Amino acid sequence: MNSRQDSAAEPAPFAGEMPAVFAVVQERDGGPDGWIAAWVLEFSDRAEAVSADGGLRMTASSADRVLATFARLPGAAHLIPFDLPSIDHPGPDTTART
Repeated sequence: MNSRQDSAAEPAPFAGEMPAVFAVVQERDGGPDGWIAAWVLEFSDRAEAVSADGGLRMTASSADRVLATFARLPGAAHLIPFDLPSIDHPGPDTTART
């Protein structure tokens, strides 16, 4: 079986589940400034993370495990929930355009 057939048989990674979204925020010890080090999508069975610069991608068992990885770096690391706005899609626009 070729890879196209294999991937067609697998469900889409985001099908049927809205992940929780988190930002991993790093800050220097004693400093007031922080920055987003990574974004995390947490599903019921795993967390997918990508660093803000795109240089690191990882899969972990949870968002807390991603945080534990970043906590090994110098400074403090925090996991901040990121609320996505609700999207109410009314369907196609059927109004006439002039």
